[in-house]
Amino acid sequence: MSSSIAASGARRRATVLISGLAGLALLATACTSQSSEEATSAPATEAASSSAASAPAAELQQGGTLVIGAEQEPDCMDWIASCAGSIWGSYMAQVTTIPVAFNVRKQGEDWLPEVSGILASEPVVSAGPPQTVTYTLNPAAVWSDGTPITSADLKYTALQIRDGEDILDKTGYSDITDVATPDPQTAVVTFDKAFAGWKTLFSGSTGVLPSHLLEGKDRAALMKDGYTWSGGPWIIE
Repeated sequence: MSSSIAASGARRRATVLISGLAGLALLATACTSQSSEEATSAPATEAASSSAASAPAAELQQGGTLVIGAEQEPDCMDWIASCAGSIWGSYMAQVTTIPVAFNVRKQGEDWLPEVSGILASEPVVSAGPPQTVTYTLNPAAVWSDGTPITSADLKYTALQIRDGEDILDKTGYSDITDVATPDPQTAVVTFDKAFAGWKTLFSGSTGVLPSHLLEGKDRAALMKDGYTWSGGPWIIE
């Protein structure tokens, strides 16, 4: 699977145990050997370290292409369908292309939901009854074709999950009685009963889908084998 970067940073992590042990062995040898040769070479070593530390850092490249090999191929890429249960599919394509209302971020010792860039502010919750959640969309948030991400996208996604067949998970969506869209930046979701986990909606395993590309069409067929649009930092090539 090949992906082209639209705008993103990259994170890498590696744990190199063997190198660490080798480093400790070298350190132990240095500490137990106090020869005059070592004493003579120390200033040169310090000078080299100082020179390396003062070398200018490489300039960070913006954009480009990254090719990643995945352990598994997902059965489909229609992320709200039951065929999209592959965790590797989610890692490789869903989280990089499907926008969400909340991201889970570490805060202290806890992992908590945090408002994403597609929202202008924290949603407003009315306890009711009935319970409502009002989302205000960020006008700067757009799909890869430049079309704004709007309240129509939230409504389309919610109803596709609530009313659709062969859906992976309807939790919370099945409690929605209405999604009002008074303007492109506002969506008001009404529930038939209190739903404490409302921050999982339009996030996690579902995200938000582009109504301007999918509404009135066969979503499952169009997304099954991949798609060329994106609402995240990557585009699947």
